[in-house]
Amino acid sequence: MQTSIGNDPICPVCHNIGREFDRCRSLMLYDNTSRKIILKIKKHADTEVAKTCARMLSMKYRSLFCDADFIVPVPSHWTRTLLRGYNPSRLIAIELSKFVTVPMISCLKRIRRTEYQSNKTIEEREINVSDAFACTKDLCDKRIILVDDVMTTGATLNECARILKMSGAVYVGCITIASTGINEMAS
Repeated sequence: MQTSIGNDPICPVCHNIGREFDRCRSLMLYDNTSRKIILKIKKHADTEVAKTCARMLSMKYRSLFCDADFIVPVPSHWTRTLLRGYNPSRLIAIELSKFVTVPMISCLKRIRRTEYQSNKTIEEREINVSDAFACTKDLCDKRIILVDDVMTTGATLNECARILKMSGAVYVGCITIASTGINEMAS
Protein backbone atom coordinates (compact mmCIF):
# COMPACT_ATOMS: atom_id res chain seq x y z
CA MET A 1 0.00 0.00 0.00
CA GLN A 2 1.26 3.46 -0.87
CA THR A 3 1.40 6.40 1.48
CA SER A 4 1.40 9.92 0.15
CA ILE A 5 2.38 13.51 0.73
CA GLY A 6 -0.30 15.71 -0.77
CA ASN A 7 -1.30 14.12 -4.05
CA ASP A 8 2.05 12.42 -4.59
CA PRO A 9 2.25 8.70 -3.77
CA ILE A 10 5.30 7.53 -1.84
CA CYS A 11 6.73 4.11 -2.49
CA PRO A 12 6.69 2.05 0.73
CA VAL A 13 10.20 0.76 0.01
CA CYS A 14 11.45 4.37 -0.04
CA HIS A 15 9.34 5.23 2.97
CA ASN A 16 10.85 2.42 5.05
CA ILE A 17 14.50 2.65 3.94
CA GLY A 18 16.69 5.39 5.34
CA ARG A 19 17.57 7.86 2.62
CA GLU A 20 20.10 10.67 2.44
CA PHE A 21 17.87 12.79 0.22
CA ASP A 22 15.03 14.72 1.81
CA ARG A 23 12.44 14.38 -0.92
CA CYS A 24 12.09 12.86 -4.36
CA ARG A 25 9.48 13.68 -6.97
CA SER A 26 8.93 12.30 -10.48
CA LEU A 27 6.83 13.55 -13.33
CA MET A 28 5.47 10.11 -14.22
CA LEU A 29 5.72 6.41 -13.58
CA TYR A 30 8.23 4.52 -15.70
CA ASP A 31 6.27 2.62 -18.36
CA ASN A 32 6.43 2.12 -22.13
CA THR A 33 5.39 5.72 -22.83
CA SER A 34 7.80 7.36 -20.39
CA ARG A 35 10.54 4.98 -21.54
CA LYS A 36 10.20 6.32 -25.10
CA ILE A 37 10.35 9.89 -23.80
CA ILE A 38 13.45 9.19 -21.73
CA LEU A 39 15.19 7.37 -24.59
CA LYS A 40 14.70 10.43 -26.80
CA ILE A 41 16.73 12.39 -24.24
CA LYS A 42 19.14 9.61 -23.29
CA LYS A 43 19.95 8.24 -26.75
CA HIS A 44 19.21 11.16 -29.09
CA ALA A 45 19.94 14.34 -27.09
CA ASP A 46 16.44 15.59 -27.92
CA THR A 47 16.51 19.05 -26.32
CA GLU A 48 12.87 19.76 -27.22
CA VAL A 49 11.72 16.71 -25.27
CA ALA A 50 14.04 17.67 -22.39
CA LYS A 51 12.61 21.19 -22.48
CA THR A 52 9.01 19.93 -22.44
CA CYS A 53 9.71 17.60 -19.51
CA ALA A 54 11.55 20.38 -17.65
CA ARG A 55 8.61 22.74 -18.19
CA MET A 56 6.18 20.13 -16.85
CA LEU A 57 8.41 19.41 -13.84
CA SER A 58 8.69 23.13 -13.09
CA MET A 59 4.93 23.58 -13.19
CA LYS A 60 4.04 20.44 -11.21
CA TYR A 61 6.67 20.94 -8.50
CA ARG A 62 7.11 24.72 -8.43
CA SER A 63 7.26 24.75 -4.60
CA LEU A 64 10.22 22.34 -4.61
CA PHE A 65 12.39 25.07 -6.16
CA CYS A 66 11.35 28.04 -3.97
CA ASP A 67 14.25 27.84 -1.52
CA ALA A 68 16.73 26.01 -3.75
CA ASP A 69 20.21 27.45 -4.17
CA PHE A 70 21.38 25.16 -6.98
CA ILE A 71 20.19 22.53 -9.42
CA VAL A 72 22.76 19.72 -9.74
CA PRO A 73 22.62 16.99 -12.41
CA VAL A 74 23.65 13.43 -11.61
CA PRO A 75 26.96 13.08 -13.47
CA SER A 76 27.86 10.50 -16.07
CA HIS A 77 31.36 9.09 -16.03
CA TRP A 78 33.56 11.03 -18.45
CA THR A 79 33.94 7.99 -20.71
CA ARG A 80 30.15 7.69 -21.14
CA THR A 81 29.85 11.44 -21.71
CA LEU A 82 32.59 11.20 -24.34
CA LEU A 83 30.88 8.29 -26.12
CA ARG A 84 27.43 9.88 -25.97
CA GLY A 85 28.59 13.44 -26.43
CA TYR A 86 26.53 14.75 -23.50
CA ASN A 87 25.07 13.88 -20.09
CA PRO A 88 21.27 13.33 -20.27
CA SER A 89 20.71 14.48 -16.66
CA ARG A 90 22.64 17.68 -17.38
CA LEU A 91 20.50 18.30 -20.45
CA ILE A 92 17.36 18.10 -18.29
CA ALA A 93 18.94 20.20 -15.52
CA ILE A 94 19.92 22.98 -17.94
CA GLU A 95 16.36 23.27 -19.23
CA LEU A 96 14.87 23.02 -15.74
CA SER A 97 17.17 25.78 -14.51
CA LYS A 98 15.79 28.13 -17.17
CA PHE A 99 12.18 27.57 -16.10
CA VAL A 100 12.69 27.88 -12.35
CA THR A 101 15.49 30.48 -12.44
CA VAL A 102 17.70 28.50 -10.09
CA PRO A 103 21.34 28.21 -11.24
CA MET A 104 22.53 24.84 -12.46
CA ILE A 105 26.02 23.81 -11.38
CA SER A 106 27.94 20.65 -12.22
CA CYS A 107 29.66 20.20 -8.87
CA LEU A 108 29.27 16.43 -8.73
CA LYS A 109 31.80 14.24 -10.53
CA ARG A 110 31.64 10.51 -11.11
CA ILE A 111 35.12 9.52 -9.99
CA ARG A 112 34.93 5.90 -11.01
CA ARG A 113 33.12 4.14 -13.78
CA THR A 114 30.27 2.00 -12.51
CA GLU A 115 28.49 -0.87 -14.17
CA TYR A 116 25.03 -0.27 -15.59
CA GLN A 117 22.41 -0.62 -12.85
CA SER A 118 19.84 -2.66 -14.79
CA ASN A 119 19.36 -6.26 -13.69
CA LYS A 120 20.89 -5.56 -10.27
CA THR A 121 19.19 -5.97 -6.90
CA ILE A 122 18.76 -3.01 -4.55
CA GLU A 123 21.82 -4.11 -2.57
CA GLU A 124 23.94 -4.63 -5.71
CA ARG A 125 22.96 -1.17 -6.98
CA GLU A 126 23.99 0.43 -3.68
CA ILE A 127 27.36 -1.34 -3.77
CA ASN A 128 27.84 -0.44 -7.45
CA VAL A 129 27.53 3.33 -6.82
CA SER A 130 29.16 3.41 -3.39
CA ASP A 131 31.98 6.00 -3.33
CA ALA A 132 31.57 6.61 -7.07
CA PHE A 133 30.99 10.37 -6.70
CA ALA A 134 32.81 13.43 -5.39
CA CYS A 135 31.75 17.03 -4.94
CA THR A 136 34.00 19.83 -6.18
CA LYS A 137 32.31 22.71 -4.34
CA ASP A 138 31.74 23.76 -0.75
CA LEU A 139 27.96 23.63 -0.33
CA CYS A 140 27.79 24.91 3.26
CA ASP A 141 24.13 25.58 4.16
CA LYS A 142 22.99 25.20 0.53
CA ARG A 143 19.71 23.68 -0.61
CA ILE A 144 20.16 21.43 -3.64
CA ILE A 145 17.80 19.96 -6.21
CA LEU A 146 19.41 16.85 -7.70
CA VAL A 147 18.25 15.95 -11.23
CA ASP A 148 18.24 12.56 -12.96
CA ASP A 149 16.20 10.96 -15.73
CA VAL A 150 14.83 7.88 -13.93
CA MET A 151 14.67 6.68 -10.34
CA THR A 152 14.51 2.93 -9.90
CA THR A 153 15.73 1.96 -6.43
CA GLY A 154 17.13 5.39 -5.60
CA ALA A 155 20.65 4.05 -5.02
CA THR A 156 22.34 6.58 -7.33
CA LEU A 157 20.32 9.54 -6.04
CA ASN A 158 20.96 8.42 -2.48
CA GLU A 159 24.73 8.20 -2.97
CA CYS A 160 24.82 11.59 -4.70
CA ALA A 161 22.77 13.12 -1.87
CA ARG A 162 25.16 11.64 0.68
CA ILE A 163 28.13 13.26 -1.06
CA LEU A 164 26.33 16.60 -1.40
CA LYS A 165 25.50 16.58 2.32
CA MET A 166 29.09 15.66 3.18
CA SER A 167 30.02 18.81 1.24
CA GLY A 168 27.75 20.92 3.44
CA ALA A 169 24.33 20.82 1.77
CA VAL A 170 21.53 21.09 4.35
CA TYR A 171 18.81 19.85 2.01
CA VAL A 172 18.81 17.63 -1.07
CA GLY A 173 15.58 17.21 -3.00
CA CYS A 174 15.55 14.96 -6.05
CA ILE A 175 13.55 15.31 -9.23
CA THR A 176 13.29 12.87 -12.12
CA ILE A 177 11.23 12.48 -15.24
CA ALA A 178 10.09 9.01 -14.22
CA SER A 179 10.27 6.51 -11.38
CA THR A 180 9.59 2.81 -11.47
CA GLY A 181 7.00 2.85 -8.69
CA ILE A 182 6.30 0.22 -6.10
CA ASN A 183 5.99 -2.87 -8.30
CA GLU A 184 9.60 -2.90 -9.47
CA MET A 185 10.89 -1.28 -6.27
CA ALA A 186 9.49 -4.00 -4.06
CA SER A 187 11.03 -6.85 -6.04
